Amino acid sequence: MVTSRLAGPEAAGAVLAFPTMSALLAITVVIRDGPLAGAHALNGLVRSLPCYLAFGLVVIVAAPSIGLAAIALGLVACLCAARATWRGVPVVGQPALAQ
Repeated sequence: MVTSRLAGPEAAGAVLAFPTMSALLAITVVIRDGPLAGAHALNGLVRSLPCYLAFGLVVIVAAPSIGLAAIALGLVACLCAARATWRGVPVVGQPALAQ
């Protein structure tokens, strides 16, 4: 409700969809493959968030001017974000690096 007032219905839909889909994914994986698999699925989801953000932002900004080519550019941004961030996010079952 607050997101809808502040940023509009599109942003509210995006914000609402993320926890709903994440919860459904985790529940499905836990039921099918057990708690450890659910933890791995959620860990992969969290590790991928910067990639998803980079893809979405690049496509939103570039699509009006370059059309469908923005998707390819978004994929490049996604890969760059993965390269830059994946080593910094702890993996399930491994201790976090001491700061």
